[in-house]
Amino acid sequence: LTFYGNYNSSWFHPENYAAKISDVDLNKLRNCTIADEGFPAAAGLYLKATGDIDGVEDRNGQIGYKCWLDQKWWLAPACRVDPANCMS
Repeated sequence: LTFYGNYNSSWFHPENYAAKISDVDLNKLRNCTIADEGFPAAAGLYLKATGDIDGVEDRNGQIGYKCWLDQKWWLAPACRVDPANCMS
């Protein structure tokens, strides 16, 4: 990912050359909510830095990452429109 600019999907389709979310065995992943346990302030800091309100949710008064696909995956903003074509 050194040349991150090459991954711009408006120029070409890098997902054709990398694993997609559907290629990942979800049974081998922990719930993405575990990030909230290890560093409870992370999602709040992410929200403050990015303003990405769609990437977080309120969980009992605490801001946490909004997980997707059986609570196994957090989607970056660019992936939310079409998660099936996101690189994993």
